[in-house]
Amino acid sequence: MVEVVSTPLAASAAPTLAPAPQITPGAGLRVHTVAVAPVRARAGVHITEPHIDPYAGRRAAPGDPPRIFRLEISDDTVTPGETVSGKVVTTTNVAAVTARIATMSMRLRRDDFGVFTLTYRVPHLPFFLKRDYQIVVTAATADGRTATASLPISVH
Repeated sequence: MVEVVSTPLAASAAPTLAPAPQITPGAGLRVHTVAVAPVRARAGVHITEPHIDPYAGRRAAPGDPPRIFRLEISDDTVTPGETVSGKVVTTTNVAAVTARIATMSMRLRRDDFGVFTLTYRVPHLPFFLKRDYQIVVTAATADGRTATASLPISVH
């Protein structure tokens, strides 16, 4: 999406350049800067400020299939007593996300449409449970359709 911004000039004002907004690109986001010559104001010109759509590329209708775009974890090698946090980014039609490790399953908190987080304190475990695991993340829509993804974690 391209948004055109026009600033009206007074008849005697000289054209000046406004500072460009500070935009921090995220994963896969490309920022293009375009210089446009100033225009004279005319009736019906709508002036808006540029913005970045936080749901760009993730919007989904209720009938669309769910997708998981990103899995984040604060540390992939953990020890008992450590607090671990994670974030899952999905399409906006996802109603719930769960994370499963072996036989334990936890539901993530929804922070925004398609953004789910979890903070978990690793319990004290017997030596035979300190090993490598796969965290299986499942995103589900309100009508029960699911998408899954996984990432490794090691408990020491």
